Amino acid sequence: MNVTFTYPPALLMVCAIVAALVSFLMYRYSKPPLTRVWFWVVSILRFITVFFLSLFLLEPVFSGTFKEVKAPIVLILNDGSESMLASSDSTFLKEKFKENANGLVKSLNNAGISTVHYTFGNELKETPLSDHSYDISGSDLSGIVEEASELYKNQHLGAVILISDGISTQGENPAYSAELFGTPVFTVLVGDTTEKKDIFIKEVLYNEIGYLKSELPVKVKIGSIAYTSKNVLVTLSGNGKVLASKKVDLSDRLPEAEIDFKIIPTEPGIQSYTIAISPDVEDSNTKNNFRKIFFNVLDSRMKIALFSSQSHPDIGALHDALKSNDQYQIDDFIRKNGNEFYKNPDPSKFEEYDLFILYNFPASGKDKILLDQILATSSAKKIPLMHWVGAATKLNISQAQSFAMGIFPLNFSEKSQEVQVSIEEKYKGHSTYTFDEKWLSFMEDNPPVWRNASDWVAKTNTQVFGQVKIKGVKLNYPVFALQELDGRKNMVFNGEGFWRYRSNAYVNTGSFEAFDSWIQNLVQWLTIREDKRKFKVYPSKALFKGNESAIIKGEIYDDTYKPKSGVEVRIKVTAPDGTDSEVVMNETAERQYFSDLGHLQEGTYKYQATGKFDNKVIGTDKGSFSVGKSDVEYIDLVAKKNIMERISSKTGGEMVFVRNIQDLDSKIKGLNSVKPMAEFRKVTTDLHREWWPFILLIFLLTMEWVIRKLNSLA
Repeated sequence: MNVTFTYPPALLMVCAIVAALVSFLMYRYSKPPLTRVWFWVVSILRFITVFFLSLFLLEPVFSGTFKEVKAPIVLILNDGSESMLASSDSTFLKEKFKENANGLVKSLNNAGISTVHYTFGNELKETPLSDHSYDISGSDLSGIVEEASELYKNQHLGAVILISDGISTQGENPAYSAELFGTPVFTVLVGDTTEKKDIFIKEVLYNEIGYLKSELPVKVKIGSIAYTSKNVLVTLSGNGKVLASKKVDLSDRLPEAEIDFKIIPTEPGIQSYTIAISPDVEDSNTKNNFRKIFFNVLDSRMKIALFSSQSHPDIGALHDALKSNDQYQIDDFIRKNGNEFYKNPDPSKFEEYDLFILYNFPASGKDKILLDQILATSSAKKIPLMHWVGAATKLNISQAQSFAMGIFPLNFSEKSQEVQVSIEEKYKGHSTYTFDEKWLSFMEDNPPVWRNASDWVAKTNTQVFGQVKIKGVKLNYPVFALQELDGRKNMVFNGEGFWRYRSNAYVNTGSFEAFDSWIQNLVQWLTIREDKRKFKVYPSKALFKGNESAIIKGEIYDDTYKPKSGVEVRIKVTAPDGTDSEVVMNETAERQYFSDLGHLQEGTYKYQATGKFDNKVIGTDKGSFSVGKSDVEYIDLVAKKNIMERISSKTGGEMVFVRNIQDLDSKIKGLNSVKPMAEFRKVTTDLHREWWPFILLIFLLTMEWVIRKLNSLA
């Protein structure tokens, strides 16, 4: 231990002299006089106290080097996926594996080697070996190896034991990730390595959202292993009935095939259907012969009415942007000539629409009657409006239109000018902005549009997100704005020729997504009605996969619509078999409520939620959600010996079969990497940062005070 001082050490002599003088003079003439023994005791106590206090003024610094011996760590990663029990080793895993594994762990611990055990599927979870189970759907060996290597990269990791069948349902080849450990990885192979005859459903492709009485396409991919030739019957069932069946031929030359089904749902809500392969006596694994799929069937599509005075490429761009989402049904009402439309609008059916799009409309006095009917219906039914103002738009035809637009010209002019549109940085804070940083740059570089050159102003509750840019100079002329007022929403874009935006997106990114997503986001924001309920409990999604936890969320507000804290929310969950269970929602620091129901069995669940505050019911809610079964673990049950061997060979380890796991004992103990590691640390600390000097001072002062009292000193 070394001691250094901030000030010259020679001052220590001064401190000692001062402490001695203070102690001697304080007790030399004390009354009543002290005996010689007590005089020297209290003088020494006072000397040490004063000397220590003066020592602090010199700011001594203590430094030293300490040796710390670290025990090596053996990391055990144990696959907990369902496929582990779908092999010939299942009986051994259930009865003898834990005993053998515990024997290995005990032997390593007795040799001074620390062991840490993790169970994994798609994520790591530290668990005692005795609590290990095989009930996880899905596994990501590559991701797990990367996560574990990052977790232990700065620790004395001597070796890794990876126990698995080598089957990954997602991720990349784990052999490349295993090198990140920088230490030998010993793999323990579980399962069969020989191929057996198997017919299975490899994949089902479908959209989870569908519409009542509309076709829902379903594509089924069938696969086979070790069959030279087989004719397979595949059926689609729903509501206890076989809805369709098709046959397909599989062979060793063509082991895969695709089948297309079409479903036309007759009831709204969450609907389930089953796809099944006809049984075969030679099939070694029948668990992958079934797949249940779920649809959230909506009553109808969102209906959009588009009015225009003329045909234009901009209308085509809007159509193309929206047609990729079959949630939208667009009815076009476009003038063919001065008096006729290609399709005549029926004002009596305007109430059926969810959105009105006005493109270059109105364009003449002939549009006034129809425009007034549109605006009246929009006002009465709170139907949102999307205004696309172009060179032909005549905004002086109807005064009512000015009340339905977030931005409007004070003095209308029919003149147009070519400008670029600059999207404001603040637009990133709006809910319609779901893009990365590059999107704003993309919009800045878009081709110009023709803007109506009137004097435009923004009105109450309007958020202006786009301004004019001419020759690179931004001007305070609003072009793109969103407004919500009295329950009505509208969008205004003052620019004709935005179809070039869509083309530009494809030229620069190879995709129309930058433009299409923007349009779809705007339509979604306009058409979503704000939920004003103060008590809302809902699932995070309508359909949960079998390997997902079912999450229920809650939002609770007071009379001023501020989040409310301290509410007891109880949820009664009814399972598909009719049994009930109750859970209490947790409250986060942000006054949000949630409950993780964990991995549930397949089927449709119903729930009823009740919220209490001060023992009074303040709200109720109910709903439903569905859980699909994940059979991904049973698609391929052939243990991947080559992958496990490659992991070991690339890292300097070895592969053993699960029944020989105890052979790893001597192999691991013989490694140089599992020797204890000495680490030397240099520690530097200031005296005033230590706790013991203050305890010593308190002790010295206390002893001095006791002696003074015993000798009747004041």
